[in-house]
This record gives sequence, structure tokens and C-alpha cells, in this order.
Amino acid sequence: MSGEYKTLSAIDKARLIARIDLRSVIGRSVKLKREDAKKDVGLSPFSAERSPSFKVWCDHYHCFSTSSHGDIFTWLMTQKGLSFPQAIKEAQVLAGLEIGEASPAQIKAIDRDIQQRDEDEAAYRARLIEYAQKIISESRPATGTIVETYLYGRDIRVDVLGGLPKALGYHPSLKNRSGEVFRAMTHPVYKNGVVTGAHVTFLKADGSGKIDATKRGPKGKRAAKQMYGDCFGGAAPLWGALNPSAPSQSPQTLNIGEGLESVMAARQLDILSGHTAQHGAYWAGLSLGNVTGAQARDKYNRPLFTQIVTRNGVPVPKLGLPRGVPKPDLNRPGFVPPDHWNGSVRIIAEDDLKDDLKNKIPGTQRAQEAFHLASAKFNAQAGVRGVWIAWPPAGCDANDALQRKVAADNADSLANLEAFISTSSGDV
Repeated sequence: MSGEYKTLSAIDKARLIARIDLRSVIGRSVKLKREDAKKDVGLSPFSAERSPSFKVWCDHYHCFSTSSHGDIFTWLMTQKGLSFPQAIKEAQVLAGLEIGEASPAQIKAIDRDIQQRDEDEAAYRARLIEYAQKIISESRPATGTIVETYLYGRDIRVDVLGGLPKALGYHPSLKNRSGEVFRAMTHPVYKNGVVTGAHVTFLKADGSGKIDATKRGPKGKRAAKQMYGDCFGGAAPLWGALNPSAPSQSPQTLNIGEGLESVMAARQLDILSGHTAQHGAYWAGLSLGNVTGAQARDKYNRPLFTQIVTRNGVPVPKLGLPRGVPKPDLNRPGFVPPDHWNGSVRIIAEDDLKDDLKNKIPGTQRAQEAFHLASAKFNAQAGVRGVWIAWPPAGCDANDALQRKVAADNADSLANLEAFISTSSGDV
């Protein structure tokens, strides 16, 4: 990063940044909401996610789902496909200022400024990880707590599963972003075998469900779920460890889904259906963007797709994918299996995404694109021998499918269950 601003003096750089409120610039293309007096928050433009992790201050931004960060110049270069000189001119127009050449002394000052910013961000990340580890250390095993009550209310049966995941925890009093304190279900997020984050589900006092996220506390709106620390690229291993150094002891199938409840429900469905061949490791990626990874984009920031081509060279849209199969950005893959692990990946899909009204894309198409993007990403990993997508009934996730099965006792319910277990797609 050093030397990136060598056509811009330190003084002019500071003047440009001071004159431009980055929140208003980014807010033109990304829907942002005020989180506090200093920053706004919104859904990440760098990945597919359902919980906002993209935070924007007046002079810089940081995406907690992909670790992407930068200032006005970085934003213009990555989002508009501009070169650095072009980004300077664009920023000059936004700020209404003229700029000059940089002297050697100013270049050194710029490099020091960049280095200091990187060090500040590294220290901030370390504090976030430390707090996440503190949450996990303060949690106790979930067995016998209101976490069991909460899961039972979602038809997730401890007796069928053979016990709760060992790392699933219960925290008796955890502060929400609203400033209120609630009981919570917790699980550590591991990256390269180290706890770097914590996933938290805030619960009602009796465990009858999640807290009401429509209400507000003294510091703002509640969050029913929150992630802390450095979570992008990590995962919550509920059952099974992938140990590349002991392949004979590692499961040969990795079942990966988004939410903790969805993955637990998928495992329960597997057990109830007798599909023991698909049993293996069950992990949660905890965010849609982490499961799918980022989609590749062209220099104009347009998403890239790969069309399926016939022998005569005619592109043919795949069912549910009229725009083609999304092309993964392998530089920002999100979660991938450990290096040197060999096995197959079964993606626990979800078909409950909302319609994209702005781009007129139905939720079902969004789900198809998202999980085929994940399939393409996993297929590109060296040790992965095959990828399958397990689809729930339309409009459902795995937990919804489980609840339908429990609630109904007709043949159609069993048919839906069988469809979820057996449906696979790995031909990306």
C-alpha cells in the first residue's frame, strides 16, 4: 500500500478527505442507516449478506464480512473501476478543490500516514477478536439451559441429535448493540484452528424465542443476532473436525450451511431419514456471504457470470439462472475447507431470500445464484472432490423444512423431506 498516493501531496490528500463525507458518497449506491454519531451501516457491497456488516465513517469504510477497507480513493477505484489518477480527479470534483504535485517530504508523510492507518486498523481488529474470545470464555455449555428450550421451540431435538454441539454455549448476560443486556446462545468462530470470533443469538428470558428486534434500547435498535471479532473466512464447527494431518480420522463429507439452526436441523433431517452415508462434519458459515464468497466483477463493478454453452456455441441459461452461473472471486472466497483436506462438500441451501426489488430479481433466483456461486467456489478448491447442493422446499430453509415435517404427518411432508435430502447439483 505504501506509495499509493505519490501523485497527491499529503496536504491535498488531507484537504480532499476532509471536504468529502464518504458516508454521503457511498450512500448513493449502498443503502446506509445511521448507527451512531460517527458512522453509518449497511449491507456489504462486496458480498451477499443478510445482516449489515459494512460500516462507513466520514473518512473511511470497513466491511466486517470481507475485511475490505479504504478511503474515498479506494472506493472510487474499486467501485467505479477508476485508475488512481482518475480517482483523484473524481475526488477533486466532489470536494471542489484543485491539487498539486507532491514533494519527496510530502511523499514520506503520506507513507507514514498510510502505515499509521494500517496499524490502527490492525489494533482495532485485535481488540475485536479479544472481545469475541472474552464472550466465549464467559459462556458455559448450553446443555440444560434455555438454549435447549429455544432449540426445542424450533423442533431441534437434543435426543435425536445425540446431544448439543460441544462448543455451543450459553451466556447469562450479554450486552446488545441497543445497550440492553440479554441472555444469549453463543458459538465460537474458528479460523485456521484459532478462535477469532463469536456468533451470538440473543434470547428471551425464558428461551421461548429470540428477542424482539423491532424494539429499541437506549443506544438504538436491537439485534437478534450479532457476530463479533474477525469472522469472514471462518466457520462454526458444530460436529466433526477436518484434520488434514490425520485424513483417516477426518469426515469425508463437509456439510456447510449458513445459520446454526439450519445446520442443526439439516443434521436432524439426515438422522431421521436414515441417510447415514451423508453424515460427516456439519459446520455453519454464519453469513450468506461467507458461505458463497464474493462474486467476481469487471472493471466497471458489474458482476460476472459464466453461461453454459452448447456444442454449437450457443449460450443456454440454466434453470433458475437466466443470467448464467455466477463467477467466484477466488481472492475473496469467504470460508473454504482447510488446506490439504480431501473430501466432498454438501451445501445446505436456503430458499428464503427476499426479492431484490431494485434490480427486479426474485428471491428464488437470488438463492439459486448465491448457492451456485458457493458451488463454483468450492469446486475450485484443490482438495474438494465433489460438490452437492441440498435444496429445501420452496420458500424454506432447513429448519423450516424440519418444522414442516414435525407439524405434518401426510405423505407430502415425507416427500418434501426426501427432496431436501436427495436433491443435489454439482455441475457448475
